[in-house]
Amino acid sequence: MAATILLILILAALSAGSYGASPERFRHRLRLPQIVVPKSYKLFLKPDLENSSFSGSVEVKLRIVSPTHYVVMNAAELQIRSDAVNYTAKGGSKVLQPVRSWNFPEDEIHVLEFHQKLPKGTGVLAIGHFTGLLGNNRTGFYRSKYDVNGTESYMAVTQFEPTYARRCFPCWDEPALKATFQVTLEVPSHLMALSNMPSLNEKHDGYMKTVSFQETPVMSSYLVAVVIGLFDHVEDQTSNDIIVRVYTPVGKATDGIFGLNVGVRSLKIYQRFFNIAYPLPKLDMVGIPEFRYGAMENFGLITFNSSLLYVTPESANLSKHEAADIIAHELSHQWCGNLVTMEWWTDVWLNEGFASWLSVYAVDKIFPEWDVWTQFARETVSYGLLIDALPSFSHPIERSMASYIKTYAWSSATIHDLWKALEISSGKPVGRVMSKWTKQQGFPALSADVSSDNISLKLKQMPFGSGGTSRLWVIPVTVACNSYDAYHQFLLEQPEKLVKLKDLAGCSCTEVACPWIKINVNRTGFYRVRYSTNLMTRLQSAAAAKKFLSKADEFGILDDLRAFNGTPPASQPGKRSSPRV
Repeated sequence: MAATILLILILAALSAGSYGASPERFRHRLRLPQIVVPKSYKLFLKPDLENSSFSGSVEVKLRIVSPTHYVVMNAAELQIRSDAVNYTAKGGSKVLQPVRSWNFPEDEIHVLEFHQKLPKGTGVLAIGHFTGLLGNNRTGFYRSKYDVNGTESYMAVTQFEPTYARRCFPCWDEPALKATFQVTLEVPSHLMALSNMPSLNEKHDGYMKTVSFQETPVMSSYLVAVVIGLFDHVEDQTSNDIIVRVYTPVGKATDGIFGLNVGVRSLKIYQRFFNIAYPLPKLDMVGIPEFRYGAMENFGLITFNSSLLYVTPESANLSKHEAADIIAHELSHQWCGNLVTMEWWTDVWLNEGFASWLSVYAVDKIFPEWDVWTQFARETVSYGLLIDALPSFSHPIERSMASYIKTYAWSSATIHDLWKALEISSGKPVGRVMSKWTKQQGFPALSADVSSDNISLKLKQMPFGSGGTSRLWVIPVTVACNSYDAYHQFLLEQPEKLVKLKDLAGCSCTEVACPWIKINVNRTGFYRVRYSTNLMTRLQSAAAAKKFLSKADEFGILDDLRAFNGTPPASQPGKRSSPRV
């Protein structure tokens, strides 16, 4: 009996990929099986704004990695007409139709079963008709209210990050499964239709028109974008002929001038930073009144919450700061996120972290009078940014990121790929340092004191706040003594360390006085410092006498004191408060 059961189990295992096997094995998985992957999409969409619905069709060029009876894709809240689905292998004359199909709403997948195995190689899967609802939940393909000359109207807009493209069309909705997209829209003739690429042609038929767009480069499904509505716009062009537009509400084109200026100048800065040209022929920015996030970095068509994009002559400085910051943030994603994409969503923090750093970099060059680096240093601990955790990082980061983007352009990468690029360019053990920071919660604090004979600097690390003392980090420590002309840097890997002050130029006491000693210079490291009474007295004296302490260090000392005393962080004028994607 046992032998019979074993034989049945073996046969079941061997037939797992065979015709008639249960599709249940595709359920309850985090990711799609990689037997079938997309190469290109031809997507047609026809929204019905009055009835809050849409219809569409899609042809997907597929690569069959190994022969299979099954095609598994993502689909959610769509009605797919099964009799309008077929597959044709490259070079094959026979059109294969699925014999069965299953829709699993909980798993957001759609499974097709074919009687004949799809051969290894390429082919085209045609889904001739599907429908969905233009909802108001601000995800997928949805309707947003907006004002047109005092009249309430509706626009159609997409929001696909992280996993909402599947609510608009059947697709392989994972960041690493990149493909090209050729989008066609059928819309009312009086409306404007926007997508990632410039329009290829328009065909009018009475009250409707069909707009076809150029094919995109390879990109992830979450970056596909469509906006349909009535707008005015302002336009400019970069020195390398990239057309930049900001679309505004009708009659308010001037509200887009500030954003247009920031956009054009940010493109110039990033092209120089990455040493790679912006890869699309145009960049559109448009504000959406009903929007889920602060902004979305769709390739070539960035969507914003309207309140964060448009700036009027009456707007306060804070609004200008927020607009500049979020525009620069989203434009940086065109390289770091779109051109090179994280392999899976667990690394999305990396895209966001670099975009936050890069937005400060760009805004500082556009508006140097804003002193945004000081603000960035103030916010570093509060916002959890790890990007500048290595000493002297600002210069190596340009070389590192340019190499990283060039190596992985048009594909996906993991966090380890980035650490490797940073190590090569900086000559520092980035992977060893960052593994500790990314694999445990919280961040460290250092206690700092000098020995009674003023010979040694005593450092001790511990987790900041609660959580015990067992966790250790590899901490990039920087130390300045009486001057910023030269400062010292080393890694603290052990719980405690004694550093001879004579080995740190300028840090030893003289017959006249003992120098101020500042740890975590300009607050570029992601840790707090608790100074002994001796060291704090020296710093307070230096601050009172205005002896060279930078604004970032003055704020850092006060902020650390408040944190250790349980006081909320200091008020930060002009602090960024807008959510960003």
